[in-house]
Amino acid sequence: MAWIRPLQSDSGGGGGGGPANAAATIRIPFTFANAPFIDSVLLLAPGDRVIQVRVEIDTAFAPGTTIDVGQPASPAAFMPAADNVPTVLATYEIDIDIPAVADVVRISIGGAPGVGSGVALITYTSPGA
Repeated sequence: MAWIRPLQSDSGGGGGGGPANAAATIRIPFTFANAPFIDSVLLLAPGDRVIQVRVEIDTAFAPGTTIDVGQPASPAAFMPAADNVPTVLATYEIDIDIPAVADVVRISIGGAPGVGSGVALITYTSPGA
């Protein structure tokens, strides 16, 4: 399950604050296991930019398992399998600045995972939030 929670906004209002067109920073946390893929409930919108991906492996996956983070049309756009090791209990984090398309965030799990689970946190900016 995924939800959004605005963490920070410089949208002005009240006393002038920041510029009127500043983007809000939003995080999408969700869990994943040994299914072929899991999609976020939230849809990213045109103009959103993914700025950080964090994947925490809390139950190790079987050897040969791969994990990509992206969107259905581009499964490894945000974090390719080379940037994490699903067989090792650890947290993998990358800072990026990649435009999103209007779609869900997808975690794709390849190989023969058998067992394993983790938590992903996708951080993005949205000019419309």
